[in-house]
Amino acid sequence: MADSEEPAPSLPPCPLCGAPVVTVTVTGPETGYASPCGCRIFPDRT
Repeated sequence: MADSEEPAPSLPPCPLCGAPVVTVTVTGPETGYASPCGCRIFPDRT
């Protein structure tokens, strides 16, 4: 019998701490913050 439940969507990992990233807030051309972990990241690396 096949499993009728679909797999949960996966979230990309934070490039610094590995925590799941829900959103990225871009604050400048080369700066941003991953949420919910709060790590400062470069937006083009997510």
